[in-house]
Amino acid sequence: MLLFGSLGICRGKYPIELLDEWDRWDAEFNSENDRPDYFDVKQLYVIFIVEHGGISLEDFKLKNWEQAWSLLTQVGWALAQAEQSLKFEHRDLHWGNITIKPTKNKVVSYELPSAEINVQVPTYGIRAFIIDYTLSRNEIIHVDISDEGYFTGQGDYQFDIYRMMREETKGDWRSFCPKTNVFWLHYLADKLLTSKKLSKPRKANEQYRYFDAIIGFRKRALNKGGYKSVIDAMTSDDFWRI
Repeated sequence: MLLFGSLGICRGKYPIELLDEWDRWDAEFNSENDRPDYFDVKQLYVIFIVEHGGISLEDFKLKNWEQAWSLLTQVGWALAQAEQSLKFEHRDLHWGNITIKPTKNKVVSYELPSAEINVQVPTYGIRAFIIDYTLSRNEIIHVDISDEGYFTGQGDYQFDIYRMMREETKGDWRSFCPKTNVFWLHYLADKLLTSKKLSKPRKANEQYRYFDAIIGFRKRALNKGGYKSVIDAMTSDDFWRI
């Protein structure tokens, strides 16, 4: 689910109260971003008002492969909805920008009216949210990703995704290239398989089919699947039909 609520636009120096909060968070968690005290009085900001989305995927402890599968499926359908309604690309959907919180709801519903799609995804106790739209693109706005730092990083698949996006868009960040969302969904499948420390289940174990579904999607998404968008992936691939 995308955590869109209401929004506003303001101008000015970054407030000292928010800088204090930034410093507090940085001291505890060691931020990878620059301290936002360099903006001048003419700086414009977009303020998103959103609900609390829980804990980032990077820090959240998944219980089993059911939850991992549900997470991938929820994010996939949320992206598909946004593609259809907003011509949306996230363009920075690393595991710090997906948050999770417990839920008592058994299923979460996704609708794509123009495609006559209405699906219900089992939650297995978690609800996934997409946050941080700094680099995103929709029908109204886009961001030119000109900072070379995004494209020179090494050591994590995340940096390969930035380079793949630049090649796919040919540096034209204004254009709608929804395949970039497929790149990030593939990245997410890879993270679930390699970085969340879930044990590989035996084939006789009920968890195996969820594990195998994620494995299969990771193999197909960028190669045999040849998906041009997440809508294409979610309507063509069978990984989520468990």
